[in-house]
Amino acid sequence: MKRIEIIVEKKVPERELMFARCGVSESGTGAMMGRRNDTNIITVGGRLVPKKDRDRSDADVGRMLSTEIAAFPEVSSVDFTPQDPIESITSGGADPVSIEIYGNDLDVSLRFARSLKNLVSSVEGMTDVSISMQPGKPELWINVDREKAAGFGLNMHQISNTIRNNFFGKTATLYRDEGEEYDMTVRLKEMQRNDIEDILNTPVTSPVTGEKIQLRNFAEINVQRGPLIYERKNQERVIYVGAGIYERALGDVVNDIKKILADIKIPKGIDIRFGGSAEDQATSFKYLFVALILGIIFVYMVMAAQFESLIDPFIIMFSVPFAITGVIWALLITGKTLSLVSYVGLAWLHGDRSLELVTTATITVSGALLGIILLQRLSARSLWQAYAQIRQHAGELDEYRDHLEELADDQTAALRATHQDLQKEIAARLATEEAFRESNERLRAVFEAITDGIVVTDLEGYIIDVNDTWLKMRGYDHRDEVMGRRAYDM
Repeated sequence: MKRIEIIVEKKVPERELMFARCGVSESGTGAMMGRRNDTNIITVGGRLVPKKDRDRSDADVGRMLSTEIAAFPEVSSVDFTPQDPIESITSGGADPVSIEIYGNDLDVSLRFARSLKNLVSSVEGMTDVSISMQPGKPELWINVDREKAAGFGLNMHQISNTIRNNFFGKTATLYRDEGEEYDMTVRLKEMQRNDIEDILNTPVTSPVTGEKIQLRNFAEINVQRGPLIYERKNQERVIYVGAGIYERALGDVVNDIKKILADIKIPKGIDIRFGGSAEDQATSFKYLFVALILGIIFVYMVMAAQFESLIDPFIIMFSVPFAITGVIWALLITGKTLSLVSYVGLAWLHGDRSLELVTTATITVSGALLGIILLQRLSARSLWQAYAQIRQHAGELDEYRDHLEELADDQTAALRATHQDLQKEIAARLATEEAFRESNERLRAVFEAITDGIVVTDLEGYIIDVNDTWLKMRGYDHRDEVMGRRAYDM
């Protein structure tokens, strides 16, 4: 640990403070943040100066330290993945790239995890690839021959208690001093518990015969390694193959790993899933996509109610795809990827605060919305101008109508006077014709009394009536033959 502190002091001038510790945490803070604590695990951390005062990022510093410390022959694995403490608590300390291997057979799962670790270590951008299940510590396994032990009158409870009391100790009493209590533990001397032979020579008293029987008579001891921890997720045994990422997008790294998994044969009974930041990103993208669709629908509903039109909001919505092209160019120019933060920014492109109704604040839609408002104002202004012109022409038409009504009244009065004059003239003519007819009748009667042949003409000499005597005298058979002819021509 001292050598690591020296490397940090020499190689990291950007540090503000640093710490290094090993052993088991009594408070459990490390376990809460997903970190393993043990006597063979060293935890190194620190804080760097602000970004404006340094040339390297925290990822660059972590990559350099990982390379330096991994060169130590005593170090089996290194993990310098930069991670936010709050994110460590919420995600359980999962690495950015975490491959979850599920299987009931731990030996098969562990072999596959080791082979997969070797394969994914070659993926560009992956750093500090590790397996969650590490080789266990050496353990002494005492295998008891139960038949022999039963022959001596011994049982497993008595055997295990005897070994525990001799080597681990047993609290015999409490020592009290000034209000404080201390356990008084009784066990064998250190010189009597330093070797495997000391365990085999441990005497166990038989409750049947009272005889002390050494453990070697009915048990043997083997040295084996047991797993440090069994990990489960959703009640299934799981082994994690985790790694950090460096100077590459998380999505690209995951895609390369999926290609490797597609080309290898996965043992039967093994199920592989992605966790860590990749799982969080996929879940977040899914929910953000749903939020984007719902946001578009709600904004459309609000704008439709605001503009009282179902078409104008579509004009605004159709401006969003054009904004996406700007997002793509911005990502390409800045060298950024479509991450969770940029996706949130993309989702903000579809809303707006419009006039009196407060909706989702936006960027792109504002231009389209202002265009719609300007178009509506211009349309309203044109309508007002047209309305004013119509009112003006309506006034002129009213004056023309009044003039026509005056002319119509004058013409009507004149026509009425003319009509009255015509009626008087017609009446006078009718009276004259009636008087003339009566005069003709009287003349006819006089002429019939004077002569047999009578012809009646009008003032111009045209025949209007004759008697039969005149027709016979002239050689005509009917009156129609002479009616309307001049009498002087006959």
